[in-house]
Amino acid sequence: MLGASGYIGQAIARACEQAGFQVTGIIRNTVRPGLPPGIDWRIGDASDIATVVDLATDADAVIDAAKLPFDSINHYAILMAALRGTDTAYLFTSGTGVLSSPTPDGESHDRVVSDLETVDGSTAPASLRPRVEVEQIIRGAADQVRALVVRPPMVWGRGGSNQIPALFESVRRNGSACYVGSGLNSYSHVHVDDLADVYVRAVTRGRAGATYHAVAGEENWLTIAGAVATTAGGSARSITMHEATDLWGPQRAELYFGVSSRSSCPRTLADLRWRPRHTDILLDITHGSYRNQSHLA
Repeated sequence: MLGASGYIGQAIARACEQAGFQVTGIIRNTVRPGLPPGIDWRIGDASDIATVVDLATDADAVIDAAKLPFDSINHYAILMAALRGTDTAYLFTSGTGVLSSPTPDGESHDRVVSDLETVDGSTAPASLRPRVEVEQIIRGAADQVRALVVRPPMVWGRGGSNQIPALFESVRRNGSACYVGSGLNSYSHVHVDDLADVYVRAVTRGRAGATYHAVAGEENWLTIAGAVATTAGGSARSITMHEATDLWGPQRAELYFGVSSRSSCPRTLADLRWRPRHTDILLDITHGSYRNQSHLA
């Protein structure tokens, strides 16, 4: 498994091991305390294509949850070529950012994209469009490789996430949980353990060439910021996109809070027989895994 030591990767590795798989996790540095037990941790570099090919061709399945630079698109073409003629399944982690629509004033957006639809990425932020090209390489190899794509939405739970800690960060820095404009733009979401279950099921049931979403619910940023404010003892406040860029940096401001990314998962529900068990993101913020995290200090 690539990216097994990350937030999402640890949950996937843990779920796969509990499902009875023998899991090998590639980690860049020394194995550190707190990583899931029962994993065969090996030092390696997921961006080194020779290392990846060597490990992949020796595995029954490769789950790729690594955060590799998507400007190295040829990396994936080489890997797909190496897997042709083998029985190795390959699960590539993308994200629903590729189907997002710009909402720079926090306006609501009606567009909901299912995992049955073909997405060209034309509405996505420019930095994510290479990811669409990678998806096309993965699906394009499906006639010879059992390769498929998993697109997580906003992931939460176990005190992690990209977006939720950023909101707590805004409370620490200026006393308010900030949202952009009206805050009515939405990101579909899923608990990290439910997402991990998608991968476990896709290893055995996933269809070559398929794209799988994982959606447990949806909340707008105004509502989520309110929950963060309640938990952190601050207030919720609207800011402009310019202010958001100053606060979080241009990439996080645009990709996390300046878009609407609403998705649905009929293919996942049908093919993988998946159902989410955790659906209340607000309760987890106010009374669950986020209450005792360091970002409240």
